[in-house]
Amino acid sequence: MKVRLKFMIMAVVPLIAGCTTSALLEEPFPEPVVDRLPLTIGVFYSDDFRFFTYDEDIPRKGHVAIDAGAANVRLFDRMLPAMFTGVVHLLEPRDTGEGVDAIFIPTIEEMQIALPHQTHNDFSEVWMKYRLQLLAPDGENIATWEMAAYGKSPKGMLESEKEALWEAARVALRDAGAYFSIYFSEKPGVKEWLREIRALSRGAPTEAESAHET
Repeated sequence: MKVRLKFMIMAVVPLIAGCTTSALLEEPFPEPVVDRLPLTIGVFYSDDFRFFTYDEDIPRKGHVAIDAGAANVRLFDRMLPAMFTGVVHLLEPRDTGEGVDAIFIPTIEEMQIALPHQTHNDFSEVWMKYRLQLLAPDGENIATWEMAAYGKSPKGMLESEKEALWEAARVALRDAGAYFSIYFSEKPGVKEWLREIRALSRGAPTEAESAHET
């Protein structure tokens, strides 16, 4: 898959204050420019994914709440239509009534943040860990893999730690989008699945059929 990256700009905005508050910044952003695979992908977002929120009480800084779920839904809603000719949102993880070629299920497993006063440097940092799964329409696992994303931003370039953390979240999301676009088709299981799909489209025997014949 040829990739010319023009990644979306979106961000979770954490507001660091004495009380709990959070917001989601909505900005217009371009989708990545890629060669679409001629397939229809079904995508299922669980409630845990949609409403994933990072909460932490930080000494001397108050309570931080980051609405990461909504931002990540928007992330994949921009990525997937750029990568596949058809995208169907599923209400259930095994809902295959729309004739999809595969089902994609993302999960946020972990999120961490670090502020300059915690790490004793000039950077705010954000880490995210994903678990991504691709299923066949019958529910059989095609591939499961982990994806990490990281972003950092120097406090000195911005007015506050709040804004630096905001920028670090933006960088982490861009990192996730870049990694997903570039390496999706190379993941073990995904690569073999795509090879089988291409063989079927050409009418050539699949690897399983070739092995059976021998």
